[in-house]
Amino acid sequence: MMALENVSPRAFGSDFSDLELDFDAGPRPHLTTRVIALCGAVDESSAWKMTVGRRIELLLTIAGMGMPGAFAINVRCSNPACRKMSEIELTMHEVLEHSAAAGGSPAAVELDGKTIRLRRPTGEDQLAWLQARPRDSREGTLLAVRSLIEDDASDWSAAKLEKLAAIAEDSLDECDPLVNFQVAAICPECGFNSSHPVDWTEFAFSRFREAQREQVETVHRLASHYHWSESEIFAVPAWRQRLYLTALDQRSER
Repeated sequence: MMALENVSPRAFGSDFSDLELDFDAGPRPHLTTRVIALCGAVDESSAWKMTVGRRIELLLTIAGMGMPGAFAINVRCSNPACRKMSEIELTMHEVLEHSAAAGGSPAAVELDGKTIRLRRPTGEDQLAWLQARPRDSREGTLLAVRSLIEDDASDWSAAKLEKLAAIAEDSLDECDPLVNFQVAAICPECGFNSSHPVDWTEFAFSRFREAQREQVETVHRLASHYHWSESEIFAVPAWRQRLYLTALDQRSER
């Protein structure tokens, strides 16, 4: 697997093809793969083979391009008597370093006196679980746990799989900390200390939606003034688009 520092994707929102993705529709694993491939990190086949944690790292790397040094995560106090909103400041470097520090080793748990090793889930696993169409969350959990056991688990009972799932979650989270990320916060209003989940995939998608809105605004302004088509506008390099927009802003100020 190539190292993260050897991957040089482009920023999302810099190509016409980025407008084709609807981040409010379709399975998230498919959208994740499309973004990774569209932005030139790796091809789709390689993206599916990556671990889920690695795929999130790439999403955040792409989403973080051009971001300021720090960004805020909004959290609500867990104290029922307070429930005030506050902000936690993070940097993308801190988030990615936290993931890199996990090492990526397989999870290992003790069950009935034996060591059970669980590999890290991949995009291909997510695809297989989607295609299996589990009837409910319990069936989905058993399907996922069985598929991640490194040794043959075809004869495992549902009860044994449930027992493993109950104790394996923390170990899996330690291997891929970005998958079920938790951030600790002390409420500035009441001092209550609690943990808050952060969905990094949705965080990245929100950045991509914003980039698409900026693309549409650029097309709208340039098409309205110069009467260019979408394809003609995106044939103009982004730096020149910005010059045209600046010229329009200066003209409107006169």
